[in-house]
Amino acid sequence: MIEADGSLPVLLSLLLFCMSYCFNPACQKPYNPAEAKYCQSCGSKLLVGDRYRALKPIGQGGFGRTFLAKDEQDPAGQRYVVKQFFPQTQHLRDSNKAAELFRQEALRLDELGKHTQIPALIAYFEQEQSQYLVQEFVDGRNLAEELLEVGCFDEAQIRQLLIAILPVLKFVHNHQVIHRDIKPENIIRRRTDQQLVLVDFGAAKRASETALARTGTMIGSAGYASPEQTIGKAGYSSDLYSLGVVCVHLLTGMHLFDLLSIGEDAWIWRDYLNHPVGDRLGQILDKMLERATNRRYQTSDQILQDLYAADSHPETALQPVSSLQLVKQAKTIQELQTASGAVPLREVEPILPDSIVPTWQCICTVQGQRSVFTPILGLAFSPDGQTLASVGQDRNVRLWNPQMGQAKLTLPGHLDFVSAVAFSPDGQFLVSGSYDRIIKQWDLKTGPKIRNFAGHTRSVTTVAIHPNGQILASGSDDCTVKLWNLYTGQEIRTLRGHVGWVNGVKAIAFSPDGKVLASAGYDYVVNLWQVDTGELLLTLKGFLELIYALAFSPDGKTLSVCYADTIKLWDLGTGGVLNTLPKEASGSAGIRSIAFSPDGAQLVGGSGKQVRVWQVETGRLCDLAGHTGNVTAIAFSPNGKMFASGGWDRKIKIWREGRDEG
Repeated sequence: MIEADGSLPVLLSLLLFCMSYCFNPACQKPYNPAEAKYCQSCGSKLLVGDRYRALKPIGQGGFGRTFLAKDEQDPAGQRYVVKQFFPQTQHLRDSNKAAELFRQEALRLDELGKHTQIPALIAYFEQEQSQYLVQEFVDGRNLAEELLEVGCFDEAQIRQLLIAILPVLKFVHNHQVIHRDIKPENIIRRRTDQQLVLVDFGAAKRASETALARTGTMIGSAGYASPEQTIGKAGYSSDLYSLGVVCVHLLTGMHLFDLLSIGEDAWIWRDYLNHPVGDRLGQILDKMLERATNRRYQTSDQILQDLYAADSHPETALQPVSSLQLVKQAKTIQELQTASGAVPLREVEPILPDSIVPTWQCICTVQGQRSVFTPILGLAFSPDGQTLASVGQDRNVRLWNPQMGQAKLTLPGHLDFVSAVAFSPDGQFLVSGSYDRIIKQWDLKTGPKIRNFAGHTRSVTTVAIHPNGQILASGSDDCTVKLWNLYTGQEIRTLRGHVGWVNGVKAIAFSPDGKVLASAGYDYVVNLWQVDTGELLLTLKGFLELIYALAFSPDGKTLSVCYADTIKLWDLGTGGVLNTLPKEASGSAGIRSIAFSPDGAQLVGGSGKQVRVWQVETGRLCDLAGHTGNVTAIAFSPNGKMFASGGWDRKIKIWREGRDEG
């Protein structure tokens, strides 16, 4: 009996997880007690690699079996997938070539598993003349199951599928690998973040100029494989063809052979649509499904470029566009401009903005004893807006009640200036970065538990937490940006793209959807990175001095960058400057911090001893006086009704929006 959500009944699931399954393919009674070391039926070892115990079989193919397993040495009880090389025929079992294919799969997974939408390889080993792969377990349902449970996809869902999977295929193809088995069963929607994950690289093949040109072995799934793949000549575009077939199957729910007209030698998927599909997407799918390879898309980027171009069409105007799409679109525009010798997009001329009557009022000032309360370097509001965190040169993290300006808690422990602070989206963790090269994670919900993140070789200058609360980013004077797993403390990857003689990265920021990370500093450029792969997507230039701060607009379409006494607003979709907000004519000591209001209507920056509030749409501004030293930190409350400013005068001011503008 299967439940409505595709899972086993709870009692049966618990029963299975209290058992151990024998890896011996010939075993007649493979189920064993959970703690047994040897099979009670055949006597085989129940642990492979002396640590992995099979809980139940979850799949079987021509070359082996797949099990859901656990690591006996992992106290957290993490689940894994174990693949056992066991061909169905004696001929294949005796074939050295088949065994070598399994070893090659391990090598491929070791390379490709670094992408967050591809399962990571945990281990590869041989035991008792069998080979085993241990992979990350992707908890979720595949698209075939989703089709059965939810029904046919509509145009928006297909577009989201393409936007999610095409960058993964680009990553795979850039590693000279052809997947060769793209089908709904091999695309899983991960339960934790709803991200689509590409699995099962057992049919994948490393490509080369000679390999692409000569006939090979046909591997893949009937109906999804391209014509050239069926005769053993798969190429990169073969994967794009298969993805096109997946799309029309999900749109129609029909058997693939019903969608292909033998008489016309063409796909007739439009005859079976459950939801209408616009002409633009239809043309893209038709080109993916071209049976002649020279008329088909050759790269993932070509498809994505056509998808981006379609975004301006009325039929797709309401579809959300991710920051990653926008940056890739800007990259394409810049590459086309470079190739054609076209003049880059002209920067908008700065216009001295008109002043308006301030609508913000200072409701309280936090000021401690000068001997212990030092210049403020960073501020952050908790997600509920009830706590304000401040850091500075006194080596402490201080928590305040922003409504009353009263101290709540002091967190000591850093050995040098504390330069940056951030709350996790759920409010459980507070993260601080310091000149002592250490990042500290403070658990605010369960007590004084502290985790240190160590790896930078110079001062940590800036930190940011991913919108999903699972990834921590840090920038350092060692010119690197590091990504960390916030829950395990493990480093995910290091991003290297900045250069510096004395100092390095000064500012980082995640896009609101978490797909893009911006970093900047002393080399006068902004680098835009793809978070899940670490790929450097685009570099923004044209800054005359070091960059102090970055901020994404809430809709993810604009990046605000401040350097010296200027703020530039960049259009992420074109890579061009939308607007420039300069200093006032009387001059200032420079802009050191910026923050967008949660509704994106206002941009607040610290400009010398003033707090400046710009209306983003018009560029009109008001100045808020009160600080007696340079303003170095700005933070908005989550509801946008307050913001805090702090600086070298050792004061924190809390501002609340008052009367409406006259």
